[in-house]
Amino acid sequence: MQNSSARLFDPVETGERARGWRVGLVFLRKIARGLGEAFALDLRSLALFRISLGLLILVDVGIAITNVEAFYSDEGVLPRQVLQERLWESSAQWSLHALQGGVGFEKLLLTAQLLAGVGLVAGWRTRWMNFLCWVLACSLETRNPLVSNGADAVMRLLLFWSLFLPLGGWWSCEASRRKRQGGDAMPVRWVSFPAVCWVMQVGFVYVFSAVMKDRGAWYLEGTALQTALHLDLFALPAGVWLREHAELCRWLTRGTVWLELVGPFLLLLTGRWPALRGVLCLAFILFHLGIGLCMNIGAFPWMMITAWLALLPGSWWDRFGTGTRGNTKGALPTARRTHPAAVVFTFVCLAYVFLWNLRGTDFSRWEKFFPRSVNRAAFALRLDQHWSMFAPFPTREDGWFVLRAGLSDGTEVDLLRSGEVTDWSKPPGLSSTFKDARWQKYLMNLWLQRYHEFRPAYGDWLVRHWNEDHGGLSQVVAWQLYFIHEPTLEGGKTGPLQRVLLAQCEHVPAGGSVSVPSSSSTSGQPSSLSP
Repeated sequence: MQNSSARLFDPVETGERARGWRVGLVFLRKIARGLGEAFALDLRSLALFRISLGLLILVDVGIAITNVEAFYSDEGVLPRQVLQERLWESSAQWSLHALQGGVGFEKLLLTAQLLAGVGLVAGWRTRWMNFLCWVLACSLETRNPLVSNGADAVMRLLLFWSLFLPLGGWWSCEASRRKRQGGDAMPVRWVSFPAVCWVMQVGFVYVFSAVMKDRGAWYLEGTALQTALHLDLFALPAGVWLREHAELCRWLTRGTVWLELVGPFLLLLTGRWPALRGVLCLAFILFHLGIGLCMNIGAFPWMMITAWLALLPGSWWDRFGTGTRGNTKGALPTARRTHPAAVVFTFVCLAYVFLWNLRGTDFSRWEKFFPRSVNRAAFALRLDQHWSMFAPFPTREDGWFVLRAGLSDGTEVDLLRSGEVTDWSKPPGLSSTFKDARWQKYLMNLWLQRYHEFRPAYGDWLVRHWNEDHGGLSQVVAWQLYFIHEPTLEGGKTGPLQRVLLAQCEHVPAGGSVSVPSSSSTSGQPSSLSP
């Protein structure tokens, strides 16, 4: 016992143990400091993000206003009753736009969203404007899932996590008012647990997208990009040029998956090296810019570019001398600046989102750990997400639509080509023939078998508008909606064309009311009818 006590209180051994603890604490502090640098957000970058996101919201609302009757009212292609009975997956789903089906009511909500977007750009009552933009963006997306795309998911998720960040700290009405009142200037840099969640959410978009990509087309053969660019439904002129260079496409394909897989981890490792962080941000911005120039996939590339603007390092702003006297430049506010309840809430949401994404990579494997019964929370907060664009590999389904309409005078026209004589040939610049990305997504969904019951409503809606604008012998008396299927083969070659009948009406009733989807709708079968 005496020997044990002597060893326990031996001054040499005790000193060595103390030094070991000190070394361990120093190491942990360095790790904590490194993580703090990795998740630090510069308030000037957040301000640029806020302005860019607000402008994208204004553009999106402007597009929605032009489609308000077709997509968001009971007079359009998806009445509220059909929406709730056929497309809502959970009783937790909600939409303010589904409270009333009139065009006037929908325009009122879109006007409110437009004003909220203006307030977000200006930084006036920023948190409230952020909240309104989030609520109305979720509401609009839920009102018609047939027209929503990846850009909508990115928008609502960025708005959700931004609720816990000081977006109005710089270049805003709030900052100007605070300066006039002589209040304390906001710090240049911001570290909090919600900032960690924000950065992690951006990383999830890429990591889980890379995980779900097929190892053959993306990693080994490297043919995925060339296959995607041969889809004329998406390809823009720059993409048409690029797809002719197979070897370049192979390198870009492999570079894409490695950038998605490694980039988010480099984001965490470059926190203490602003120059490298800036290069990484620039690489992702150029990556999405290239996608946007080559493919017509809606606002998704521009949404992701906006997300990376928030991650620009503060040293870039310092070079322009944007700091002002009185700022606590370099100060790192900790999570204590965030209310403990917000920290707990965002931690639970982040863990939930991680498990949701993990389950999406292999549903049968992970469902036992994250069952469907917990989906209600995702639909209530609109945290649901699935990053599977061109995953596991790009579709080979390409083609175009023809709506063949017979008029009362015996002539035949294509309602999708402004009433011109029916022409079965491929339109030039196919990806640019859609009115906007909403219509592109809607028509592509109608081609999918799981949405076949919604096809008649689209034909009836077009016919009703045609008959309202044309009288006499120019009334539509029967119609057929076709998809001219042009499969993409290996090496970018195209297979034989197939004319697929999606929906038809042999006798248009008076008034041309919109059809209610039913299981008896045309399911999309090859047609042998002569043109």
